[in-house]
Amino acid sequence: MPVILLAVTLPSELVKNIDSNYPFLASYAALSPHITLIPPFNVRDEEVNDVIKKLSEELSLYDKFSISLDSVDSFTGENNVIYLEPDTDSYKRLSDINKEVTSIVDNFIDKRQQEKAERPFIGHVTLGKKIPNENFLDLLEKTKMAFIKLEFVCKSISVYQLNDNWIKLMDISLNQDI
Repeated sequence: MPVILLAVTLPSELVKNIDSNYPFLASYAALSPHITLIPPFNVRDEEVNDVIKKLSEELSLYDKFSISLDSVDSFTGENNVIYLEPDTDSYKRLSDINKEVTSIVDNFIDKRQQEKAERPFIGHVTLGKKIPNENFLDLLEKTKMAFIKLEFVCKSISVYQLNDNWIKLMDISLNQDI
């Protein structure tokens, strides 16, 4: 069964900015910076095209919008994550899209996956994860010291599929007429 991920992919110039501003986190970055809209989910082979079609139909109705990443925060625990957090308005827009995507995907996934997808949505851009406890606080402080506010316009939602690595299948364009 294919594993699918829906995310806001950051523009390449913003990724370069992040890479140059936080080089000390590079070894802890799993993927290129992005905002996951829903946890990765399995879908039957024969339903991949149906899922993408339905997502495309619904997401294309959303207007493009600005995302402002205005602070550094973290999750602690077994994964120890340092991330950039969107401002309140950006977070609201991302949450609205998360709800729409979840309602669509729920029609294609099993109950166990639905429970996983029902975890609270915390939109963020992961800079580093699985940071060892002995390095975590120092790297978090260093990240906060290096922080600069970043902004971009979200014009599309990316659909990825996991093979050996995440492969982008397509970008779903948001409504550009605003």
